[in-house]
Amino acid sequence: GRIRKIHEVSKYESSWKKLSLDTENAFSMKFITEDGMLASQIYFGNMNHNGSRIYFRGGTDSTAYETEKDIAAYLSSDCSFWADPHLIPFDLAGKLDSSNIQQIIIKDIFTEKDGYIKETEYLKPESEYFKYTADQLPKLRHGKILKVPVQLTESTSSVMVADGKGNEYRLLFSPFEHEDGTLEYFCRFQVQATSSVRPAAEKDFIDKINCIYSVSSWTYKKIFSVPEIKDL
Repeated sequence: GRIRKIHEVSKYESSWKKLSLDTENAFSMKFITEDGMLASQIYFGNMNHNGSRIYFRGGTDSTAYETEKDIAAYLSSDCSFWADPHLIPFDLAGKLDSSNIQQIIIKDIFTEKDGYIKETEYLKPESEYFKYTADQLPKLRHGKILKVPVQLTESTSSVMVADGKGNEYRLLFSPFEHEDGTLEYFCRFQVQATSSVRPAAEKDFIDKINCIYSVSSWTYKKIFSVPEIKDL
C-alpha cells in the first residue's frame, strides 16, 4: 500500500472552525464493525492555501493534520460512487463468464426491429452464441443508482443468469423517454440465492437487495442485440 505523508497543523480544538473541521462543516467518514459498532471516525475540512493538501482530524483527538488532496476524491456519500459498477455486481456474484454460467434467459417483447431477440431466448452452453453473451454480459456497467424509488412502467425485457450453484441473477428493464426524446432504461436488480455455501447473514442481506440502476441505450443494445455469429 501507499505510505501517506501527514503534517500536524494544530493541537487545539479552537482551530477546527477555521479549518472547517468542526462537526457542522466537516465531511465525516465513519468505520463500522460487522456488529454495528463505531470503530473509528475521521473528519475532513478545507484545502490549504494553494489547494494541494486537505485538513483532517480523528474523532477522539483535538489535533488537526493535513495530507495530500488526492484523498478528497473519495469523500463522497453518493451510493453510485461506492457501489460495484457492474450490472451483475462482481462483489456479489464473483467472476462470471462462459466457464461457470450454466444458463441465460433473455426476454424482450420489442420485436419491431430486426436483429433483436424475439420473445424469449434460452441460452445454454451448447447454444450458438452462448459463449459470446456469457463473456460479454458480466462486463457491462450501469449508470447511477437511484436513491428515490421511481414509478416504473411494467418491465418489458429481462435477463436471468444462472451460475449452476443455486444462484440466479435477474435484470428487469423498463424504458423511459426523456422530453428531448433521449431513451434511457431503468433496471431493477434481483437475486435468488439458494446456494448452501452462503452464510445465513449473507443470504439475509441478499434477500433485502432492491435497487434500481439507470442504464444507457448503448448498454441495453449490447444485451438485446443478436450478434452476427460470423463476426464473433
